Amino acid sequence: MYKIILILILPFFNISGFAQQKKMDSLKFTDKQIMKEIDSFMKIDFLDKKYKYLDESFKINIDSISFEKINNNPRRSVLNYNDSIKVILRHNLGYGHKYRIASNRILFKWKKLAYYIWQTENSTKLLGNSLGFRHPYRFYEYLMDENINTPEKLKILEKLKCEIKPFLTEDIDIKPYKPFLNKSFKLNPKRIKAMNEYMRKHGKHKH
Repeated sequence: MYKIILILILPFFNISGFAQQKKMDSLKFTDKQIMKEIDSFMKIDFLDKKYKYLDESFKINIDSISFEKINNNPRRSVLNYNDSIKVILRHNLGYGHKYRIASNRILFKWKKLAYYIWQTENSTKLLGNSLGFRHPYRFYEYLMDENINTPEKLKILEKLKCEIKPFLTEDIDIKPYKPFLNKSFKLNPKRIKAMNEYMRKHGKHKH
């Protein structure tokens, strides 16, 4: 009797296990496809693309009637420039990773970049402009690019290294640039203070 039950049950477990493995393999394949898709979008220069209803400086050029037509969520009041840009980018790019990456780059602010190099927003903008950058993300790209080693860039980062040194538990080199700049961003006291104030204001707690 027990042998018969085992014979009947074992194929079920084999089939179930096979189905589970197939599902896991399918999820792995999906994850790989998503990562491949994201990687391809990361290589796109979204600041150099042309968008309907935006000029080359990303100034909005659309009338209120046309805007309401492309706003997929009319119940949500659009209060500022960032909200409006996101509506227009979704209209141009759709939802998903492409839109997310594009909006993060286009809406990248001098204030955020200032946290990376420990300067004020105004001085960061003046410095970027003096190096020929009109958009803060272009300056960010320049600083993060491991293949760019200009004297101007090295001077900025060496000065930054001296400023963050008292906040370090161990020595750090300016190269590679990305981990160095990410570290300086994380350690910036002004950024930490601003983040804590934002969390208190919005009733959020850091864990």
